[in-house]
Amino acid sequence: MITGAKMNTFSLYTNDFHAWTQEQVNVLKNQQWDRLDTVNLIEELETLGRKERPELRNRLALLLGHLLKWQFQTENRSSSWLSTIREQRMQIKLLLHGNLIFENHILSSANHPNFG
Repeated sequence: MITGAKMNTFSLYTNDFHAWTQEQVNVLKNQQWDRLDTVNLIEELETLGRKERPELRNRLALLLGHLLKWQFQTENRSSSWLSTIREQRMQIKLLLHGNLIFENHILSSANHPNFG
């Protein structure tokens, strides 16, 4: 059975995600374990890395494609390519900054038997 407090938390989760996250932070800081929205919190934590991994993969592929074009199609170089290279590098740095999930993933990928 869902209590009034749990129903309010669920409603907050579905209607105002930012407010829900702030409430969950306060609940954790105050160690009010019975008020913790464990179901939704677990779901959010599980999907956190999964959301960013495809973005990183796509940005790396786009960067690599433009770097290869820049290197081997010198006659077609454009400011658009250069802009894309710079933008992807910046966005990749932002994604990687302080994200140990990606750091560990990159290290384990580099050690994969099919790599290099």
